[in-house]
Amino acid sequence: TILTTISLFGYVSTGSYHKAIVLPRDDSMAISLLKLSILIVIVVSLLVLFLSVFLPYNIYLWIGQIEMYKYRLIIAPCVLFFGVSIAITSWLARCKRFKTIATSKVVQSSTNAGVTLTSGMLTPSGWGLVGGFISGQLFSLTLILKKSGLHFQDFKGVRVGNGAFKYKNFPIFQSSMVLLNTFSLNILVYFLAYYHDQSTVGLYSQAYKVVNYPFVFITTSFTAVFYQKLNESRCKIKLYRRSFIYSALVSLVVLMPVMLFGESLFRFVFGDKWSDAGIMASILCPLTIMSFSTANVCDVYAVTRKNHILLVWQILYLLI
Repeated sequence: TILTTISLFGYVSTGSYHKAIVLPRDDSMAISLLKLSILIVIVVSLLVLFLSVFLPYNIYLWIGQIEMYKYRLIIAPCVLFFGVSIAITSWLARCKRFKTIATSKVVQSSTNAGVTLTSGMLTPSGWGLVGGFISGQLFSLTLILKKSGLHFQDFKGVRVGNGAFKYKNFPIFQSSMVLLNTFSLNILVYFLAYYHDQSTVGLYSQAYKVVNYPFVFITTSFTAVFYQKLNESRCKIKLYRRSFIYSALVSLVVLMPVMLFGESLFRFVFGDKWSDAGIMASILCPLTIMSFSTANVCDVYAVTRKNHILLVWQILYLLI
């Protein structure tokens, strides 16, 4: 649940102004939005640090998150790395450096997996998982900062007021949508942690990883390209429909074996004790197909500045 909490804060830590970085015609406004995004990330990280330090143990006990209490002090720096990373990634997408974006995700995932596996073999504990996440974020952030071509002096004298006002619908609607979306994707983790033991949470986490991780790199790379192309395209509806259909077909083909034979596949690959995770994975497949297809093309509402429509959709999705 610690990584879920980091993602929850991380995705909204920029006030969603990072989504607007691609939109302006002139680079000065884009730099202004980038600076604004990073400033908001710093403020959010400081607030999270304040809560981590002063939130009493009884609160963690009341919400059933005793394990999180041990890792509470690393949440704020992780949110900082996470938020700055997505802001810089949006700048790279504006500059059409999609290869750098894809490489950074490979570096992040490889480092995460390497540190987690090594730690697991040496001293199995939750710190290995957290250490892998932090290491992946740091290596990825170092790479994109180096490749971004940005320097500290680029932000000197840059005012953020105009950009903040012009794109004010992003923090109002987009951030709310992202918060609800992240919460809806991870709500079961919190419920399982509260009502069941950690083994059940582990089964669900394994099922979620198997079903969703194949699409992590695709979604990240695709949305970066799609967002940029959509912003430049004159036939936005045609591009939207084609991308949605292709995404749905790809996810359906990839997940069909898991959907039909999930329990058997998990038992064969991971062992008999993971058969329940296979059942969970089969149930998650239809939701993953829908989520992947919509996630790849939902930026159309950001480009057209109709973020409120996406917020309404997300509320309905959460309720369903």
